Amino acid sequence: MNRKKAEDYLVVVNASNIEKDFAWFKKHCPKAVQLTNISDDIALVAVQGPNSIKIIQPLVKKSVGDLYFYHHREDEVAGCKVILARTGYTGEDGFEIYSKSTDAENIWNAVWERGIPFGMKPIGLGARDTLRLEMAYSLYGNELNEDVNPIEAGIGWAVSANKKFIGSEVIQPLKKLGTKRKIAGFKLEQRGIPRQHYIVKSASNPIGEVTSGTLSPMLNEGIGLALIESEQAVKGARIAVTIRDNDVPAVIVPVPFVQSKTYKKQ
Repeated sequence: MNRKKAEDYLVVVNASNIEKDFAWFKKHCPKAVQLTNISDDIALVAVQGPNSIKIIQPLVKKSVGDLYFYHHREDEVAGCKVILARTGYTGEDGFEIYSKSTDAENIWNAVWERGIPFGMKPIGLGARDTLRLEMAYSLYGNELNEDVNPIEAGIGWAVSANKKFIGSEVIQPLKKLGTKRKIAGFKLEQRGIPRQHYIVKSASNPIGEVTSGTLSPMLNEGIGLALIESEQAVKGARIAVTIRDNDVPAVIVPVPFVQSKTYKKQ
C-alpha cells in the first residue's frame, strides 16, 4: 500500500485476486471513501539486484540515495511520470516502477538499454518465486490464503496487537496464545525437490504439508516452507517430506535461508 497523501492511497494487490479484493474493499469501505479499480491502467517494471541503483539513477530526475527501503516517491523515467518505490520481493536491493500502462514499453526499453552493460536479464515469476522463497517471503495461494491466518503464516508483525481492525477479535488473541500450526522453514538432507502440498511427517506421522519448495540456486539444496504442527516447528526438529512415495529426511531451520541484501538506512 502506497500512502500518496493523507487521504490518497494506492493499494497494490496480488494480480490473481484483483476482482475479489476490489469486491472486499467495496463491501467494507465507508460511503465517504471513493474507491476506483485502476488495475488495467497501471503497469509495473521491477529492477532487482546489486546493480539496480546504477541502472535506475541515470534514468530518474532525483537522487535515489535517500530513498529508503519500503519508501516511494513520484519521479520520471524516460520522460514518463512514475511512482518509484525501493521495494521488491527478492531479498535484493531494487526498485519497482509504477506507471501508466501506455508508458510501460518506453520505460521497459529505457531500463533495458541502461541495464545491458551490467548484465541485466529479463526474468519472470518463476525466478522471482525462487528468490522470494530463499528469503522465506510468504506468497498468497501458498503460505497465505483464506484458511490460514497471519499468525500461522508467520506475519503476525503485520497486524496490530491492540488497534481495532476487521478480524481483530479473532487475530489478536492468537498473538498472545499462539496457534496449533505454523509456517516453518526446512532443508532436505538428501537430494530432492520439495513441492507444494507434499506431505510432511514426524516419526512417520503426518504433521502438515509443504506450502512452497524448490532447489535453491544459492545453496544447491532442497528448501521449503511448510505449515505444520507448532510443537514440531522448532529449530533442529527432524521431519520427512514425502517425495514420489519416498520419505526424504529433512530438518527445521531458521529463515531466511540466505542473507537479505535489501537496502538499509545508514
